[in-house]
Amino acid sequence: MRLFKIRLSRVSASLLMPLLMGSVSLLPSRLAAQACTGTLQSSTQTYTYAGNGNDGFSPNFSQYNPPAGYVLVAAVISSQITMTESILLTNTTATAQNNVHPGAFDNDEITLNGSVITTGGTTNSFLPFINVPAGVGSTATDGPSTLFNNTTVSQPDSITTSSGLLNNFVGTGSPDIQYINVATFFINNGNVTADPSATVNETLTLTYYFCYTGPLAVNLLTFTATLENPQTALLNWLTTGEEPGEKYVVQVSTGNGTDFLNVDTVLADGVAGNGAYAYDYAIPPADKGNLYFRIQIIDPSGAVSYSPLRVINLGNGAISSFLIYPNPPSTFIDLAFPGNTRNWQVQIFAANGDLVQQNYFYNTNLATVNFNNKMAAGAYFVRAIDPQSNDHYAGSFVIRD
Repeated sequence: MRLFKIRLSRVSASLLMPLLMGSVSLLPSRLAAQACTGTLQSSTQTYTYAGNGNDGFSPNFSQYNPPAGYVLVAAVISSQITMTESILLTNTTATAQNNVHPGAFDNDEITLNGSVITTGGTTNSFLPFINVPAGVGSTATDGPSTLFNNTTVSQPDSITTSSGLLNNFVGTGSPDIQYINVATFFINNGNVTADPSATVNETLTLTYYFCYTGPLAVNLLTFTATLENPQTALLNWLTTGEEPGEKYVVQVSTGNGTDFLNVDTVLADGVAGNGAYAYDYAIPPADKGNLYFRIQIIDPSGAVSYSPLRVINLGNGAISSFLIYPNPPSTFIDLAFPGNTRNWQVQIFAANGDLVQQNYFYNTNLATVNFNNKMAAGAYFVRAIDPQSNDHYAGSFVIRD
């Protein structure tokens, strides 16, 4: 963690306020306007399912559990499919049937607590033309062919505060959503019967739009969160008119933007005025997806207000480089190794080249190295070796006084 404050006594609040202006709305056009005092945020969940084109499932989505002062503005839901189809065609006559053209239509329906919220269909997706040999009972197989490739079936549909259905998405459980998929196969030739089979991969997407509607801290001018490097998120905030005794509580939520944990408490400077703060949040190597940050401000009287949410996307969490965390450490370091789980020999060297300690880890890509002895202040080097492939990785850390 790195924290510092810069006095801004020569910078007026009126000059800093334009930094707050300008935002990009994430709302679809059909969403009702809300009295958001903070920036509109969104969180997306996906659920995938493999079926046969005539089935259904209930996705395991989480309800939105709003923290104090936040409100759900809308839930937007849609589905996509990829369909691979084969059709066994059988001739019912003695004559060859040429240029038979099978195809498929796909339709689906999404319900919430038994109420239909969105429906849709894709049509006129055809397999290649095919000839069926002469003779009653003669067969030919058309496919397999991909008819729909990640195609939106149910168009995104918005459930907003104007609909009572939105309340069903709020809580700590799962909304009762049911998805039904129906695929219909057809051919252009009445002298041929069809026995279809299909594999359908369905993806259901649910996006929550939410915002803060409570009071924003009047002395917080800006708050930003940026990914400084794969190990660190940098938080910055500007203040004006601070009071001695104010506290800034750094809070983070991993994945859902609703359940926050207190990371650290930063005390305001004892002298009232304007200030700038920077805070390094050490990202655990196993974290992936979204990190949501906010600042809880507690004034000397105990009144609480919040900053807007800020979001950092970490991607899928795949480790692409050798990471050492935290840095600087105190009594241990965590290591993240690139690639799949393997066996590792880890060595720590002092700046003069002396081997300080050596550890072994098995079938992992994450390891915690506890220091055998108290480390003297200075620079240290870490070398990790995979004995089987002889892959080597190296890095360094610094012990402070």
